[in-house]
Amino acid sequence: MQKYLSEFRSPLYFEDINDELLAKFELFLIGKGLSNGYVFKSMKDIKTFLNWATKKGCNRNLKYQNYQQRFHDETTSDIAVNHFALTPDELQSIMIFPTHRKAIDRARDIFVFAVLPI
Repeated sequence: MQKYLSEFRSPLYFEDINDELLAKFELFLIGKGLSNGYVFKSMKDIKTFLNWATKKGCNRNLKYQNYQQRFHDETTSDIAVNHFALTPDELQSIMIFPTHRKAIDRARDIFVFAVLPI
């Protein structure tokens, strides 16, 4: 994460951080081709760190608190969302894949139940 932060903007001070800068950093990460999960966790970790720094008295800038994650690249269009989905055939192949272990079967069943459209 430090690599991406320093590549995005260096030096970076608490006073510089606001919801607009965080949104631009999120788009920067998406533009790097990073997965939604990585971007989501990274942005969540940054907000957690900022909250911790504020609680400890290191940060007095609260402008970051209005930031909401976007999960898509606004530079292309609102239609192009960076999501991955299984096709029905892929889901079917997961459902019938033989594992021969009860724990893996249960994990697979929970996953399939969670992703099946109702």
